[in-house]
Amino acid sequence: NGASGSRITFRTQVVKQSIMQGFVINGDFITIDGFTIANSTTHGITITNTGNPADNVNIINNDFLEVRGAGVSYLGSSINPISRNVYIANNYIYKSEYGFLVAGINWTIENNEVNKLYAYSTTSYASGGDNDYSRFFGQNITFRKNYFHGTIIGNNPGDYSDICPPDHIVTSTPWIECAHVDGWQTFNNNGEVIDNLLFEENYLTDFHQGILMQDNANSASIRDIKIRNNAFIGSGNAGSGVEAGSGQGIKNVTIEHNLFYSSGSLSIRAASTLKIRNNLFYSTAAYYCDGCILANIDSTNNMVGPPGQYAGNLNFAGDIYDTNIQFVNVNNPLGADARPFTSDDGFRILTTSPAKDAGASDVSTTKDAYGTIRPQGAGFDIGVHEYTSVTQTCGNNI
Repeated sequence: NGASGSRITFRTQVVKQSIMQGFVINGDFITIDGFTIANSTTHGITITNTGNPADNVNIINNDFLEVRGAGVSYLGSSINPISRNVYIANNYIYKSEYGFLVAGINWTIENNEVNKLYAYSTTSYASGGDNDYSRFFGQNITFRKNYFHGTIIGNNPGDYSDICPPDHIVTSTPWIECAHVDGWQTFNNNGEVIDNLLFEENYLTDFHQGILMQDNANSASIRDIKIRNNAFIGSGNAGSGVEAGSGQGIKNVTIEHNLFYSSGSLSIRAASTLKIRNNLFYSTAAYYCDGCILANIDSTNNMVGPPGQYAGNLNFAGDIYDTNIQFVNVNNPLGADARPFTSDDGFRILTTSPAKDAGASDVSTTKDAYGTIRPQGAGFDIGVHEYTSVTQTCGNNI
């Protein structure tokens, strides 16, 4: 173990030039900084979270290449995980089966990129198993400014194929084959508690479900979730941007200032309780109610477009429908630099957009995904972008 003010740090002399197959962390106050972790047959870095857990761990500035598991994973159990104060930042993960498997207390995962999930297994993943950018269990967990993208789903890009036909053969091509791909997934099948989660300023594309939360244990142990200033881009309408439900439902979910573009709806199930504010839904249904309780849903000042877009099987009086939202360039979401939340993004709104100054003020965030203070005008703008005439130079720092 290290100690506060006296960490044990493993750092490369030349960043990314030392190649390892991975680390298993059992001690406290450990930092892993600047390695390339390649061709591991299991997870790249594992953090012990039961028994004598590894606390105060930093995983920063590493590359994970072709890892046959998660880039970073807990080691132990998702039930009552007790590893505390873990910081995972500025890492790049390419062609892993998962990005991050998170289970603990006070974990922050920010400024990471996961590119192109890959199903190495020829067993479960060939028959409708999972490959997810991230899973999460525990308490006080933050996902901020992560960029998850690049996964080619099914036998063809965009093909929603949860379960392959019996004669399907897994190929060596770099796509996910038949797996179900979530941006983030959690569940409480075995009594897990998931409490006080924050998702902000993340950019997700190439997925089935954006954030999937399932109360399979019928215990209402998934609660207090904030989802704000995120972009869910281009899964098609086969999945959902956020799914909250089953069992007793997901409690106290706040969804505000997000962009859902061709990404599926908010899927609300069972007795989930939600506050929904200032979200933009474009080329996608806004809501899907499957056994939800309308009295548990507080929704207003959300905008759905373009004109004629089916809004789903719920409508709320305070929302705005059939709208020409007026983006800078809807056909080029990332702009010339191909990076999220930078000044050339196509999903910034124009000064003439009806989303400008049209949002509600009872929200939990005071800035947009670009770092601009809200509001800039007479009111809050709807979506991830707060319009300003000043050119924004801050970005995602990835």
